[in-house]
Amino acid sequence: MRFTDYQFTPGRYRLAYLEYLDQIAPEVRESLKTLCPPYELAHSGYAYLDDQFGYMFEEKRNKTADDERYVRLVVSEWYNLVSPEFRSTQDAEITINAILDLVHRFQEFIDTYCLDTQWLRYGLFRLLGRVTYEPTRYDHLWFALQSYGWSIAGGQPVNFHFDGWSIEDSSEKFKSKIRKHFDRFLDEYIEETASKFQKQGYKRKRKLDLSSVKWLVYWNVKRISKNDILQMITDADPSGNRAITVKTLNAHFRKFRNKYELPLRGR
Repeated sequence: MRFTDYQFTPGRYRLAYLEYLDQIAPEVRESLKTLCPPYELAHSGYAYLDDQFGYMFEEKRNKTADDERYVRLVVSEWYNLVSPEFRSTQDAEITINAILDLVHRFQEFIDTYCLDTQWLRYGLFRLLGRVTYEPTRYDHLWFALQSYGWSIAGGQPVNFHFDGWSIEDSSEKFKSKIRKHFDRFLDEYIEETASKFQKQGYKRKRKLDLSSVKWLVYWNVKRISKNDILQMITDADPSGNRAITVKTLNAHFRKFRNKYELPLRGR
C-alpha cells in the first residue's frame, strides 16, 4: 500500500522531461553551459543579478527600450553606492551591456530548444548560476527543479518501545518476543497512518507511465515528425500492444502541456 500527493504529479512529469532532455538531447545542457561566461560577466559586475533582474529571464523578452532604461537605472545607482575601489575595477557600461546581452542570449536558448514555460525559465536560469560556479556538481538539467523546494508529506516519527532483555530469558526467546511485539506495533502504525492520509485527502498511489514523455522531447527538441515518432514507438514494441495514432499522440502532448505545463511547440 502506497500513497501519493497528486499535487506533486506535475513535478514527476517535469522531472521526467528534464531527465529525457539529458538522455536524448545533451546539446541542451551543453548549450546552457555556453551561457556561463556571459552570466559570470554580468554577475561579477552586478552581484544582485538574480534578485533584481530575475523577472527578465522568467518571461519571454524582446529587446525593449524599457528594459534597457531599467537596467541602466538600477546598475548606475548601484555603482554610485559601491566603493571607489570596486568602481576602479568594474565599468558600469560594460555591466549594463553584459546584463542586456545575457537576457537576449537566454531568450535565444529558450526559443531554440522550445523551453518556454515559466517553471523551466525560472529553474534553468538559476541552474545557469550554479553551473557557472560549480560545473561538475550541477551537470544535470534535473537540478533545475531544485529551486521549487517541493517536500513530501509523511506520518509521525516511529517511536517503538519494548522492555529490555530479562536475565531470565534466553536470547532466542527475547528475539521472538520483541519481533512479535514490533510486528503488532508496525501493523497498528500503518493502519493508523493510512487512515490519517486518507482523511487528509491523499490518494492510493498508482503507477505512472512516464515513458511517453520522451516522445515529447523528440518532437520539441529533436524536431522529429509525428509520423516518425509513431514508427519509433512501433519499433520499440513490435508486438503492437501499444497501438497509437497521430491523434492519440496529439492528445498526450496536449495533456502534458495543459496538466503538467510541459512545453509544446507548434507545427
